[in-house]
Amino acid sequence: MSTIVLTTDHSQESQRAFAPTVKLANELDKNIVLLHVVPELAALPYGSPYTVPVRPSSTEQGLKDAQDILQNVATSLGSQVQAEVIAATDVSQAIVKFAEETHADFIALSTHGRTGFRRLVMGSVAERVMRHATTPVICFPQKEA
Repeated sequence: MSTIVLTTDHSQESQRAFAPTVKLANELDKNIVLLHVVPELAALPYGSPYTVPVRPSSTEQGLKDAQDILQNVATSLGSQVQAEVIAATDVSQAIVKFAEETHADFIALSTHGRTGFRRLVMGSVAERVMRHATTPVICFPQKEA
């Protein structure tokens, strides 16, 4: 079955993409994978700079908590929506890779509307996804105030 990967970071801005994506999926007879990427900070064991980084135990609990929250959101969006939570050090790269591995038809995401210094410091996940994805991206920009 063909799918649309709908991304969320649990923010109000990311939820702007939910209704139009569900509508599009219904019109095109596609399923939706609601994807949340938990940012993962790999830690080096103390005194061992040449060892493999380890995943902190808090990441496992974060994944479980995020899955519980996301499952409730997915259920509220409809029966064609399933929830998926993954952990990654680079959120945009993880979204692109997930879409490629699942052979998604589209990636749907919304922008936070950051500009200037905030965008320089915080970066733009949406921009990096659009730049690197081989899967078509549907982007929902922030509305003008």
